[in-house]
Parts: sequence; C-alpha cells; structure tokens
Amino acid sequence: MVAAIPLIALAARTATPLVSSLFPSNLVYVNMAPPQVSLPTAPGTGSITAGGTLYFAVTALDGQGESVNGNVVGTTTVGSSALQLTWPAVTGATGYRVYFSTSTPLALTQYFSATSTGSVPNAYYTMTSTTSPTYIPTGVPTSNTAYGVKFNSTGASYLKGGFFGISTSSPAMALDVASGTMRAYSVSTTTCAAVNDGAIFYNATDKHLYVCESNTWQIIK
Repeated sequence: MVAAIPLIALAARTATPLVSSLFPSNLVYVNMAPPQVSLPTAPGTGSITAGGTLYFAVTALDGQGESVNGNVVGTTTVGSSALQLTWPAVTGATGYRVYFSTSTPLALTQYFSATSTGSVPNAYYTMTSTTSPTYIPTGVPTSNTAYGVKFNSTGASYLKGGFFGISTSSPAMALDVASGTMRAYSVSTTTCAAVNDGAIFYNATDKHLYVCESNTWQIIK
C-alpha cells in the first residue's frame, strides 16, 4: 500500500485559454485537455525506495507539441512496491509524459513516456523505479502547444479524435457530408505516388474524374 499525501491536489494549469483566436495569423485552436492523474494502491513488486516522497503530473502529446499538466498528486512510498498511475484518455493524444519529482511538486523536471498498445497510447504508467528518466531543466510546460483542434489559414490545420461532419452533428464516418455536394477539382493532373494512393481529382481539361493507384492516375469516369 502507498500513503497518499492529501495536501497535493493542485488545480489544472490554465496558462493559455481553452479556445483562442489569434490575429493577424488567423489561427483558431482548442487546447488539448490536460490529463488528470490518479494514484491507486501499488499493483505489484518494484524497486522504489521505501519512505520517499514522490510527486506526479501528466501531460499529453499531439505529435506537434505538448499540453500543460493537469493536477499534481503526491505519495509516500513503501519498500518493494510499484506505483501505477492512471488518467482518463485525452481525445487526440498520441502519447503522454509522466513527470515526477522527489522534492517539491513544482520541481517536475524528469519524466517517463507512457507506452502504447496497438498504436494506441496507454492512459497509465507503472513506475517500478525512478532511475533513467528524461531530464528537462525547464520542467513541465507552462504553456500549451498541443491542440485538439487547430485551424490555421497560413499553415497546417487538423481536427483530431473522431469523425468530421459537415451539415451533421453526428457523423458516421471519417468524413460525413450530410447535405450539399463535395468537390474534387483541378485544372490539370497532379503528382500521383504511393504516398497519396486513393486521392481523387476532377480534370477540368478533359472532363474526367481520376483516382491515384500506386503511381498512375486512372480514369474512373
């Protein structure tokens, strides 16, 4: 068993607003939610030193950046035990970092990366030792660079974590256009390679619809 420290229940950081619109860059985004970590009883044997105090916080990654952390939890360890940290999965997260400190909760300058199962990041981490972490002098991020949604008129844009619907609030597939029409258009052929297999476009010159197969554009109409 581990003894939880009731003092440590710090609120989630809000260094940046949840929804922002920045001009003149025309960037509209929704920050990735900070993970809220829980500290259950020890699930098995490990090599964490008995009687030590550990503090934990978790951040989410989106493949582009990193979120701020949510809460901070603390515990006094017992000998020959392991600590399994858990948190609710964050929509759109591609990974998580588990920060820890052996001194104060604000000195979160070391982390371990949660593993994945079947390309899905695990929303838990079992700590059996505090050796060999990754060290970051600046510590846990104080501003959010991971986004659940990002629309940028001058750069990359994306919507993560589910289906995208147009004219519907309950899309049933990756892209669901419930009303109106969808257009694939080009005045001439574009590059076709294995990396964009399945791409389609309409050639306004010869009035045909094409699909990319390996490295060849095939007429489908």
